[in-house]
Amino acid sequence: MAGYAKYGNYDKFPKITVRGFDGSVFSGYDKICAELRAAVKGKKKAVIVVDFYTGVYGDRIIDGLKGLGAAKLIDAESCAYDGAEIERRLYEDYLGGDRVFGF
Repeated sequence: MAGYAKYGNYDKFPKITVRGFDGSVFSGYDKICAELRAAVKGKKKAVIVVDFYTGVYGDRIIDGLKGLGAAKLIDAESCAYDGAEIERRLYEDYLGGDRVFGF
């Protein structure tokens, strides 16, 4: 397994320091929520969308952002069908009993 030795420096929690934006980065959900509230203050309607990269603990972030007091929260993950349901719908609507000809 000597071939794997060169990968021993893999950083599981990478970060990049961006200089010149000291007032633009917020740490902690209280500060993040306050900044988002300020950004939409005075607007009749506002939509804030948060998208997560694969592997991010989205449930933790959603819990942290509950301090926004959003009128509605839609979790796109909960709107998706699971694999078994997708297969069932495809089978009933398109594939049928004949997997070669689809009827």
